[in-house]
Amino acid sequence: MLTPKKPGESKKIVYDVGEVIAEGKTKTISAIVDQPDLVMITNKDAITAHDNAQFTRTFDSKAASATATTVNVFKFLKDCSMNVAFVEQVGPTQFVANKGEMIPLEVVARRHAVGSMLKRDPELAREGDIPYRFTNVRVEFFLKTKDGKFTDRHGEVHDLHLDPLKGEEDPIIANPGDETWVLHHPKMPISAETILGFVQADLVVCTSEEIKIMRDMTKQAFLLLEKAWEVLHHTLIDFKIEFAWGAENGLMIADVIDNDSWRLRDGDWQEQSKEVFRQNGLTDEVVAKYARIATLSELLRLPKQALVLWGEPTEQDETLATMCAFIDGLNILCEEEVEGDKTEQVNNLLSEYRGGGVILYCGPENEGSVIDDILWPIFVGLGEDPEENAASDKFSGIVTVLAINNPAAYAWMEMINDPDIDYADGDPVYDLEEIEEAKNDEVLDHGMTKKEIVEEAGNRG
Repeated sequence: MLTPKKPGESKKIVYDVGEVIAEGKTKTISAIVDQPDLVMITNKDAITAHDNAQFTRTFDSKAASATATTVNVFKFLKDCSMNVAFVEQVGPTQFVANKGEMIPLEVVARRHAVGSMLKRDPELAREGDIPYRFTNVRVEFFLKTKDGKFTDRHGEVHDLHLDPLKGEEDPIIANPGDETWVLHHPKMPISAETILGFVQADLVVCTSEEIKIMRDMTKQAFLLLEKAWEVLHHTLIDFKIEFAWGAENGLMIADVIDNDSWRLRDGDWQEQSKEVFRQNGLTDEVVAKYARIATLSELLRLPKQALVLWGEPTEQDETLATMCAFIDGLNILCEEEVEGDKTEQVNNLLSEYRGGGVILYCGPENEGSVIDDILWPIFVGLGEDPEENAASDKFSGIVTVLAINNPAAYAWMEMINDPDIDYADGDPVYDLEEIEEAKNDEVLDHGMTKKEIVEEAGNRG
């Protein structure tokens, strides 16, 4: 239903909330009457820890802080051309999202080795406050389970016989790119001895390509937020996100991304996220930090930047500009080379593009210094007959400059330099084909026979 539109007001949709579709400790998902493609997400004041209901607490501003953070994060990601389920906020604790089939995976991106990763890879532990930093963002996939079971994409429930008391819930998938997933204890080193079971990948995703897309989207979202928080003098340590498949919208980042979803440290390297609650319980400090991050998240945004073709660009210069045009937040401009004082031209650019920019100087070589006062980096144009690789080298240089405070440019630069971008992360410590082909009593490289592996892990499922 629509409210009457008053003069000067934009049309505002009033959503009629229907039946509850799903409910957890921290949020409720409800249908919206007469809008089957949308859902209403309502956050609660609960804060949880350790996957244990005994540690659940509440505080009055939790739902509002979580909603504000989630909405600001999703708006930012949408501005960066990422496909997210979020549609709009409709109240202090509610927002509307596109409906989709939730994929029972938690996808975790890590810049630093902390938390459960150190239990799986204890050699990454470092003394002091600064944890080990990965050169390229590490992505891990965990199968979402409840009471030792998971629900596949067809709605069927599978009992994996996991023991929550032994920390076996949400097992890590060692080989997400394969047809048969090997599940391991999420808080123990990955080895044959920590196998919890096997799951056919097509019960969760349609194709292995979905895993690659989720992996790449997770890396991109993390890199975007990492730079956006860096601009605000914070360090994003890791985060976890979830995906949904929408009939109209395809693969979407869904659910929520709030202060429960990440580890985040300020300029003094003090933790600002739910990790403080995990370590110390509910305190006034926790409440204050949730409110602070909700407020700060309003500043997660793309800068307004410009690439200025100054003078008379050649066809090669225009092609170079086209290569840069995909960067969110970047505007491509042309400025004519005029004689005399260029102060007004320069001041207009500085005033409008507070996020900075780059000059591609396409005028006479000996005239470049006349625009030095702009204090923006100046690249000399390619000219009519550029040298081999000149365009790609200049493109990389321009993007590197823009990436200093543009999360979109930063994410692009990081991803093209990531050697893992062409395949799914998570190499198993053994070869599945080796296991499949081995005779039952043949001892494999990891010290167990096929029969022992099946008896220990496979039969659990």
